Formats: sequence, structure tokens, C-alpha cells
Amino acid sequence: RTHIFLGTCNCELRYPNGVVQCMSSDAPMKSFGVAVIAVAAGLIAKEFVAKREAAESVGNFVDEGEFLLAFGSCVHHDRRPWRVFDTIAESRADVFVFMGDFIYSDWSNSSHGLDDLTKLTENEYASHLNQLYTEAFEDSSLKNLMNSETTRTYFMWDDHELVDNYDMGTETATYAVSRKAFDEHMAFRNPPPLREGELYYTFKDEDHGFSAFVLDTHSHRSPVSTPDTKDSGKSMLGKVQLQELKAWMRSQSPETWKVIVSSVMWNDYGEEALENGEPYLDGWARYKIERQDIFNFIKSENMDNVLLLSADAHWSGVYYFEDEELYEFSVSPLASPPLEPPLVRTGAVLFQQKGREGVFGRLSFAPAGANVTFQLLATKQGEEQQGTEELYRVQISSTVRAGP
Repeated sequence: RTHIFLGTCNCELRYPNGVVQCMSSDAPMKSFGVAVIAVAAGLIAKEFVAKREAAESVGNFVDEGEFLLAFGSCVHHDRRPWRVFDTIAESRADVFVFMGDFIYSDWSNSSHGLDDLTKLTENEYASHLNQLYTEAFEDSSLKNLMNSETTRTYFMWDDHELVDNYDMGTETATYAVSRKAFDEHMAFRNPPPLREGELYYTFKDEDHGFSAFVLDTHSHRSPVSTPDTKDSGKSMLGKVQLQELKAWMRSQSPETWKVIVSSVMWNDYGEEALENGEPYLDGWARYKIERQDIFNFIKSENMDNVLLLSADAHWSGVYYFEDEELYEFSVSPLASPPLEPPLVRTGAVLFQQKGREGVFGRLSFAPAGANVTFQLLATKQGEEQQGTEELYRVQISSTVRAGP
């Protein structure tokens, strides 16, 4: 495989056998690139410099005829207007997937000072959620995106549509009230769920050899305190959704790009993000047995062209699972406080973006699925907050694995 990295960022580019430090975005430069050639047992990296003129419009960063999938998460009430949605509307995306934390039901702020949701009755909590959703959809930039004639917008929830790091199942009052509000404001805008009564769904574009499965990572999640062992049955997805995911992957052709969308990080990197000595991110790092089951299934079925998407962390990065040859593209936040990645490095970190909000990811699928390009894009910072910056780019060529 040949992977072409083009970056114009103050960040680090990493690949499993080496490190390349990007030039600062403050330094005068046209572009910087790294080619990474993957072979059999590992990766051989070679550097190169590629010059290109800066594009005035984000639309110039793609070729005609590509299918464009934009994605991101996390918008905070206090940061409206959400100008990043104008940027997404201008990006020519065919589909935008909002991957969770559309509202922050459990965070106090200037206009919704609720420090303890447990003091609310169920009716009061429902009213609180409905107010947050209603106000969110009144945002002028979001309206601009939702009214786009070219971009379809789909949604999935994460924890803050319920409460922080929710893991208590479907039988609680919190779940019932939160689910009703999500159904009424968000879920009906999505493709039909794979199973009646569930939230997870799929969508595809056959002309570009692309299909996506959008996971629900909260409805059927085991408590995080459950021991992560083979015998415990600890699960992020629940047995039925896991079976549906595997059946969906098996039903795709070898050449199809199979994109698995998770609201939380797949990698173990977030496990090193600590607050008061404890991890604060609710990702797959704490559900490793089920994650490895999914990865083992991909390997046992000789599946290629599988991509992992995630969000939630309030920083962005590209990660590589070397044993499985899987890439993860993680992007956030759209419009909420950015966080610094932890200093400890777990696994292969190919890239990271520090301290930047107003960011979203975009995957560009060439006709017939020949290759896919990932871009990290952002609303330009400054008083006007208009226009788009390309912070990072990588292109991956389609490759079908040889048989066992």
C-alpha cells in the first residue's frame, strides 16, 4: 500500500517505525509530505517533500466525482453560533454524521445552571432536554447545514445526551427520558435502524464502493466497572448489535470501504488521559475484549478496506493498529473546549492535533472505491471565523488481502 501524508499543521506525524515532526503552521511553507509504504510484515517509511499551492476554497481540496463523508462531534451550548456548520455546508460533503454530544444535559453553563440533575423530576428532566434540543436547532449555522440541498445530515448520540459516561443500560428512568427526547428531535432524521427499536443504522454509496455502520455505544453498554475478561461478558455494543455488525461486514464485497463509526475512541490512547489519577474518557480502551473480538473477526474473514471513525476526546488524531492493519480517524470538537492529548503514548500515533476546536473530518471516496483520502479541516480562527483550513491529509489506496 502507498500512503501519502500531506500536513500543514503544528502537530506531529507518526508512523510505527519512526517520527516526523511537522513544520509549524507559523513558519513559511507551501506543504510537507511523508510517504509510507506498507509491506507484508511491517511498514517501511520514506520521506518526501511535495509542493502545492494553497487552495482558496476547501472545495479545491477534492476531485470531481468523489463521495464526501464529513464527521465530527461535541457542540457546547455556550459556544453558539456554531460557525463550523457553515464550514461543513461549504465543504461539499454528501453526508455529515454528527457523532454525539449534540447537547450537554449534565453540564452547568451560563443559561442552564443545573449542577445536580438528580434533583429534577422525570418531567423536569424531559423539559430540560427538550429545551436544549430546541435551542440547538435554532442555531443559524446548523439551520444552514440542515437546509443544504447537497448534504444529508445524520446523528448518533454519545454520553452527554444522557449523562456523562452513561453505562447503566436501557431500563433506567434516565435512559427512558433521554431516549424519548433523542427519538423526537434526532433519530427520525437518520436512515432506518437495522433493527426496530434500536438506534444503530447503516448507509452506503455503491458507485464509490463505500458503506458505513453507525454504532450505538451507550444503549447496551455494560457498566465500566465490570471486569474486562472473556468470562464477564462485558460489552460496549451488546450481543445483538455485535452480531449485526459482523453480519454487515460479511455482507460487503472485498473491495468495499467498510467504515465503522463509533462515538468513542477505539484506541488505548485515551486510557492515559487522567483526571485526579483516574481515566475520564469512556472509550474502547476499557472494553478491550469485545474490541479484540471485532478485530479478530476482521482478520479471520480476511477483510480489507476497513476504516474506524471516532470522536469525543476533544482532540483529533490518526491511529494505527499494526497487528490488524487498521486505521482510526478521530476528530473533535466541533464547538466545545479543546483538550490536550495526554503525554503518554500508547500504540502507533500517526498524527495529533493539539488544542483546536472548530474541526471536522472528511473522507473522500474516489469512484469505484480506488482510494480514500482523510482530511482534518477547520474553520479559520480569528474575529470573523470564516473560511476553511486544511490541517492534515492522508490518502490510502484500496488493497484486497490475499487469501490465507
